[in-house]
Amino acid sequence: MNDQLQIAAVGCAELGNRSESSRPKCTAKQNARKWIAVAGGMLLMASMQAQAIGKYCFGCSAAEMNQLAWESVTEMASQGPLYALDLRNGVVRKYEYRNNVTGSWNPEFDPFEQWAEEVPVESNVAAGVADVGNYMRAASHESIILPPNTPGMPSDVYEAITTSSYDDDIAYWINLNSTGDFYNRAADALQLISTWFGSEGLRVYVKFQWQDGSSAMYGWDSVQKTWVRIPNTARDGRKNLIPESKEQLSSKTYLFPNATVGGSDAADDFYDMWNYIKGMEVPVIDGTGGLGGYGYKMVCTPDRCDIYIQPR
Repeated sequence: MNDQLQIAAVGCAELGNRSESSRPKCTAKQNARKWIAVAGGMLLMASMQAQAIGKYCFGCSAAEMNQLAWESVTEMASQGPLYALDLRNGVVRKYEYRNNVTGSWNPEFDPFEQWAEEVPVESNVAAGVADVGNYMRAASHESIILPPNTPGMPSDVYEAITTSSYDDDIAYWINLNSTGDFYNRAADALQLISTWFGSEGLRVYVKFQWQDGSSAMYGWDSVQKTWVRIPNTARDGRKNLIPESKEQLSSKTYLFPNATVGGSDAADDFYDMWNYIKGMEVPVIDGTGGLGGYGYKMVCTPDRCDIYIQPR
């Protein structure tokens, strides 16, 4: 985890504490790699807010936290800094909004650029997140795995998503296989630091996993005093993020290596995703032409999904 605790620059090498006038210019090649969002026109937003943004990042690397910040740049422009939180591992990174609007910037000729820059985390926030992680790790294993053929429980994550009547059964199973006192302490520790960032929707959580490798995150609802599934965290056995609306299919690609082997777990995952997406009334088009290969690739939009052979 040491690499997650290091402060890394986000963007070209000149980002950091240098003034605008002292920053070296990026070459065209560097600009292609530069971690920015380029707007089509002039955009001036203030990021002076009383509260920052807090977002989950489950067991993620430093690069994945950087990506989370990159995807949140426009949101940061209006709402303030972002804290990327890997609560279970006690890791937090902070990012602030930046843009290239200076006294020399000309909206008629200069493209508008905005990016996220990593900055040091306040020591009390870092210590608070570390406390949350310590309690969560003491409360249970990282994943609570459901034994095969458990009566009264959903057979996989798809059934859990589509049948809400299983929610109470899953909550009961999590309580049965964790130490509630430590999760309560973790929730209290999270509440102590929640004033630093928008904590709405942020909860102490645990991964609930099935025998096929599919999983979803469940968070402790301190108001209802129960575990509830965290939306948009369900993954199949191939680690594909399972969409929960047609809109989430936009520009998505799902990979199923080894799925051409009939009866394999990978093949089961492939057909589970196929049937689930068809259940959302999105056409799934088989473009393989009956050819064999290493696996399948499903390329989706909200209007259709096309299936291709995945080469090695």
